[in-house]
Amino acid sequence: MFIMLDCKVPKVMTLEELKQQTKKDAEMRALITAIETDQWNSQEDQGYKRLKDEFSVHNGLVLRGNRIVIPATLRNKAVDLAHLGHQGIVKTQQLLRDKVWFPGRDKMAEETIKNCLPCQAATAKSPPPEPLLMTKLPNEPWKEVAIDFAGPFPSGDYIMVVIDEFSPFPEVELLTSTSAKAVIPKLDAIFARQGVSDILKSGNGPPFNGHEFENFANHLGFKHRRITPFWPKANGEAEHLVKTLEKNIRIAHIEKKNWKQELFISTSTLRNSSFYNKCLAL
Repeated sequence: MFIMLDCKVPKVMTLEELKQQTKKDAEMRALITAIETDQWNSQEDQGYKRLKDEFSVHNGLVLRGNRIVIPATLRNKAVDLAHLGHQGIVKTQQLLRDKVWFPGRDKMAEETIKNCLPCQAATAKSPPPEPLLMTKLPNEPWKEVAIDFAGPFPSGDYIMVVIDEFSPFPEVELLTSTSAKAVIPKLDAIFARQGVSDILKSGNGPPFNGHEFENFANHLGFKHRRITPFWPKANGEAEHLVKTLEKNIRIAHIEKKNWKQELFISTSTLRNSSFYNKCLAL
């Protein structure tokens, strides 16, 4: 139980902090009393009574199922942590739903993001895309992956993303060039960590056109599949990840933050919401 609780607490919000704030919060104290005595009259107007069979008290904390009920003083902090890396409304709400609960959680997340000026400044309006035909989902993780690039940024760096099309779990690397000579060692390191995929899907850029990359693919034994020329949406998962990271890099510049550090925070947040989230695996 303690392991599960440790995973469910958002980063930089400790169990001790939650216990202290729960103890200080009049609403939480009343809720604990109602749970322990099964007397719910004082909670009828606060939206708890209808859920009474789902609540429990453990070690000074209120749980709804396996999610921690956050006291009022920490709710904004919980939303801000879920929005770390400037995730969108759907992703932020999903992260909160996986880990915590409190009344009005989804609405608070939506309002927070709508009022996030860097998010609004970095999100360009574009016409809705044409509907795409869905490709068949792989049967297991890391069998089919996609690769894409972004940059160069003002520093001269590029980012290389490799995303699992099953999870989707991202790997992100910094590069000073997108040549095959620069790309292959980074990709080799990713395959060493995650295992060699059956299929690598890419665009038609310079790293993938020569014999060097062909020899690399043959040596490791994966199939290299190029997408249709001039149709980047055929590599949709990787393209979407690149756009998300580019947005976060723009926000980092707006907020005058270290964009490389923010890139790693964004990558960590995306990983936490993927199939490989160790909290969900427990």
